[in-house]
Amino acid sequence: PRAAATMKASLGAELCSSLVSFTIVWLTVPALGPYFVGDASANTFVVVYSLSILIDCVLEPMTGALQVFDRFRVQAIADVAGKVVSLVAVAAVFLAHGGMLAVILAYLSGNAVSTGLIVVYSMREIAERFGRGWWRTPLSVLRGHGRELGGFAVSTNLGGTLSMVVKDSELLWLGYFTTPAAAG
Repeated sequence: PRAAATMKASLGAELCSSLVSFTIVWLTVPALGPYFVGDASANTFVVVYSLSILIDCVLEPMTGALQVFDRFRVQAIADVAGKVVSLVAVAAVFLAHGGMLAVILAYLSGNAVSTGLIVVYSMREIAERFGRGWWRTPLSVLRGHGRELGGFAVSTNLGGTLSMVVKDSELLWLGYFTTPAAAG
């Protein structure tokens, strides 16, 4: 029951933080987009790409479940399937002479396939391990473990945020400190 409640809590926390993150992006892009991208016309691309936050809203706990249950192969297959869908979709956009928005949507389609496969298989695996009604387990089962769970959540999210800033923000910084052409 504690594992089921922990999964339920982590899914809820990830869903809430993703909704907050998406809202922050959606609200700040009109004001901050021109500073980082250099051109307000790119704001639409940033907002559409930010849909990946919603697509991946429960990916981390679901991936964690697959890893705990030693289902790394499923994770790899889902990742490859998503990449293949993205590749085919981007190739179709290229052949149809589509624009940047179509390329972003093509990428998002592959992302959605990968995440969808992981979520479906994880939910099946979780139901098998914890029982079909696992999601009805009361969060009160976690009473007394709040400090431990909170510490884990804070440390992993700080680590993830730092990693994202260091590894995934270079294009934003290039756009801010140079020109959009240099960032491109």
